[in-house]
Amino acid sequence: MIAPQRTFPDGSVIIFDLLAAKRDGSAVTEGARKVVGVMHKDSKTFEATGGWGFEGFGGGDPAERVVGGNAAPACFACHQPQKAQDYTFSRLRD
Repeated sequence: MIAPQRTFPDGSVIIFDLLAAKRDGSAVTEGARKVVGVMHKDSKTFEATGGWGFEGFGGGDPAERVVGGNAAPACFACHQPQKAQDYTFSRLRD
């Protein structure tokens, strides 16, 4: 039996914090923040992008928006094949 599709409810927020990796001998440690990516679920507002709004902040700086009005080509194009997982690369857990 196949489990029913699980979707994130409206109002959900997913944050992705991308950091550079630094090598120090055999250890890998956190480097500078590259971008903070944010997804916000609002099925009505973001209907054209699977119910998700997308934004990224360069270096984590709230003043440096890197997505803006380009959510469809900049973000949703990669998320679209993930439709079975509510357009996310994460899974909703119990």
